Amino acid sequence: MSNTGGGRRLRVDPGRRSSAAGAGSCGDTPAETPEIEDSPGGLRVEVSNRQRKVPVDGRQVGRLLRLLLGEALGLKRAHLSVCLLDDAAMARLNETYVHHEGPTDVITFDYREGGPPIGRDDLWGEICVGVEEAQRQARRYGTRWPAEVARYLVHGVLHLLGYDDQRPAARLRMKREEDRLLRQLRRRFAWENLRRGAGRTRRTAPRGARNGRPGSGL
Repeated sequence: MSNTGGGRRLRVDPGRRSSAAGAGSCGDTPAETPEIEDSPGGLRVEVSNRQRKVPVDGRQVGRLLRLLLGEALGLKRAHLSVCLLDDAAMARLNETYVHHEGPTDVITFDYREGGPPIGRDDLWGEICVGVEEAQRQARRYGTRWPAEVARYLVHGVLHLLGYDDQRPAARLRMKREEDRLLRQLRRRFAWENLRRGAGRTRRTAPRGARNGRPGSGL
């Protein structure tokens, strides 16, 4: 389990792999029909939008993750679930599993036994994203919430690949890889596509656009 503020990844026994977010702890709001992306190469991504406060396009979240897993990271196999949650649901997960009060940005559940070392060509896990927190952080950094959501997704996937942000040196290494992947993805995908209704009109980032955090080059 992790959050971009320095939380920890939770390693879950594969025998108890039922979705922590989908098992009733992620909120009372019913999920929209999950967006499921499969590829012949063995990449499976399921996106469940369980909040109604931020207009996130679940299909575009799946598209971004396919680009990240298959093209940017070159993974051969992946089974990834993503749950988009509001503050109340994220606060419950944060308090239950991290023992911290209040909502947070991203919590990651690793379903591989023992946890994967860096360099493994597959992953199996779940990422819970706090989209209301993304809105707040976007205001704080002077950017847009779709850029924050993209960052949370990349951060969560890196945790599932074994990256750690508990120590300063490891945190710096993870941050550099996070920024590198985000720069690579922006050449193929405009963050605004994550906003419902925007993905049909814009497929790549416009020339000169800067909708990431200041100082990150994104």
